[in-house]
Amino acid sequence: MKLRAFRWPHFWPLLLLFVVCSLYWHRVLDSQTVLLPDSLQGFAPFGSQARAPWNILQWDALAQYFPWRTFAARELHQGRIPLWNPHQFAGTPFLANGQSAVFYPLSWPFWTMDVARAFGVSAWIHSLLAAFSTYFLCQNWKLSRAASLLAAIAFTFCGFLTFWISLPTLANTASWLPLLILLFERATVSRALTEHVLTERATAQRFADAHARNSESVIPGGAKNLASAKFSAPLETTNLESGDSSEHSHSFQNSNRVLDGPKKMRQSALFGGDFCAFVAALACAFLAGHPQIFFYCLVALGLRALTLPFSQWKRALGVGIIALLLTLGLCAIQILPTLELARLGHRAGQSASASGWDFVAKNALQIDNLSSLFEPFSFALSTDENKGYVGLGVLLLSFAAVALTIFRLSRREKTDAQSAEIQSVEAQSSTRIRARGFVFALVLALFGVFYALASPLSKAFYFGVPGLSQMGGVGRALCLWSLGAALLAAFGLDAARARWKTPVLPLVALLVVGAELFAASWNTQPTSARAQIYPETRLTQFLQSATKNGARVLFWTPRRSWLTGEILALESARSGAPVTARQHPEGVLPPNGATVFGINDVNGYDSLSSGAFRQFLIQNEGSDVSPPLNGNMVLLNNFGSPALDILNVRFVVVPQDMTVPPARAVFAGDGCVVFERNRVLDISAQKSGRDFFPGWTNDKYNPSSFRLGSWFSLISLGFLSVLIGCEIASWRARSRN
Repeated sequence: MKLRAFRWPHFWPLLLLFVVCSLYWHRVLDSQTVLLPDSLQGFAPFGSQARAPWNILQWDALAQYFPWRTFAARELHQGRIPLWNPHQFAGTPFLANGQSAVFYPLSWPFWTMDVARAFGVSAWIHSLLAAFSTYFLCQNWKLSRAASLLAAIAFTFCGFLTFWISLPTLANTASWLPLLILLFERATVSRALTEHVLTERATAQRFADAHARNSESVIPGGAKNLASAKFSAPLETTNLESGDSSEHSHSFQNSNRVLDGPKKMRQSALFGGDFCAFVAALACAFLAGHPQIFFYCLVALGLRALTLPFSQWKRALGVGIIALLLTLGLCAIQILPTLELARLGHRAGQSASASGWDFVAKNALQIDNLSSLFEPFSFALSTDENKGYVGLGVLLLSFAAVALTIFRLSRREKTDAQSAEIQSVEAQSSTRIRARGFVFALVLALFGVFYALASPLSKAFYFGVPGLSQMGGVGRALCLWSLGAALLAAFGLDAARARWKTPVLPLVALLVVGAELFAASWNTQPTSARAQIYPETRLTQFLQSATKNGARVLFWTPRRSWLTGEILALESARSGAPVTARQHPEGVLPPNGATVFGINDVNGYDSLSSGAFRQFLIQNEGSDVSPPLNGNMVLLNNFGSPALDILNVRFVVVPQDMTVPPARAVFAGDGCVVFERNRVLDISAQKSGRDFFPGWTNDKYNPSSFRLGSWFSLISLGFLSVLIGCEIASWRARSRN
């Protein structure tokens, strides 16, 4: 019994994937090194270093995800649902932002351990998820275990996942993609194919057994096997001789027992265990918190449905629609508050425009930059979002898969009827499964690349799908290319093994692909010492004590400095001004940083910030309150703005070489000076973020969208639980029979 697991054919491949993922992430699993960028040293009170490390794409890990996960963990530990965050934008809804991922099941490391270290644990968990699900997807396509291992490694450590893994919502959602495809196939395709294979096998065996009994007296023992082999063909190619009717009846009865199983399976297939698992995975992918990547997952499922046989389309459509509706019900507790917040957000009412598309096309993957898909280290560019690196080894194996498939089709000879009869049903079914899997992998890879190139394909989606134009650049569709290329590489390895039969080839391919991906991505991981991530300082301790009465703070961060060094250099060249020596933005405690320490800030950084609040600030500030390159930030720079009095801003924190007249300095230290403002506005005229959002009752924020979503989610969860219970009861009944 103890050795049974070792005899499981998938034990050693999965163990190898577990070891590889653990080795890759070991430095952020059991040490004081965390998976977060060391970018705070450029901000006071943490250092103010002009040349501190800076990557504008990975900065969100510190600016959004760490503060938000810290706040959610703090609220959950105190037994409160984090509906409202009082520490940014003078107060704003929190749970309604899907990137909070409060209901995402795999967010548990953030709620149960140190938040900074949880980033590494979460990356390790999702790497295992991506690796295991890719492996079993290839196994479902009847590929070899070596090829399945190769695909799992190629996708798990591709440039897309390894670069974006520190931004939990993006990479976490993409990690569900292979499992979604696998479960969708099992819910729509595999069950039907299994029924067909079992039916054909039982029918063939029925006639073979009957023929063997009839021929027992005239066919020698050695020839009996030949007769049995001949009649193992499908029903259409057999010819039963006459014989004893009692023996025939006995054989038919045994065969009908075998056929009973598929009939029962056919009756309960739609709402079986595979369907329930598919719905659960789909809900998890949505709750992971990145709607754009979730949309790409749905696109991949649509492409998979289109590559199925035409006879399967109706069933695939039914499974997809019902699963999506049930998923929306399960996630209503998140969806409805998010829709309400988006309706009130600063992007509300914005539709797809020609100027918006021009900006997207400018920042999309360019044809002359296609080499970044296989050129080592090219995907680490600071301002390039198009992370589709898969390595030269994966690319060559993908080309080999396509080339060898074309070569095999061009040289295929017609088989005679006798050889077709001898071929087993399982072999024919496996060939069809592999062929359809290959076509899907090729379509998925090509779709991802053409979409990322800002082609007419992505333009049609941009203008045709409501809301998609507000979700970000098209380069993120390279997650589809990354998975498609990994799957094609698996087909390429098996095709090469069939042509050149050598046991060394799989080992060499695994070593080359693994080493190439490890070497290219290892130094792109944003790691830092735990002590460098939002450490307590004398400044933060003073402000925590001074703002206990609810007073707010303005942390000065100039909007213009929030540009990359490359753009600042261009501006300096155009204006003739001296080139700045800074590569890191200037400022004090970056947006959302106050949330970590429980300090009430008026600045903030959120893609769903209130449009009304922003307009209020612009009217009082006298100019736009966002940096030129990031419209999701709110940074107040006018110390004389009437908004400061209205929002009850008591303190202004600036670098030590600045003053805020006529306020008086009350603290100096950590490279900062805190000035206390003389407020003259009557308290009845003051406002806060709650004045810009509905849903407040008896001084508590409890929006109707959250209450309604909770009921929908509970009802959907109950329905799914009933389906699971019925499937368990059915499984127990089948096991007893």
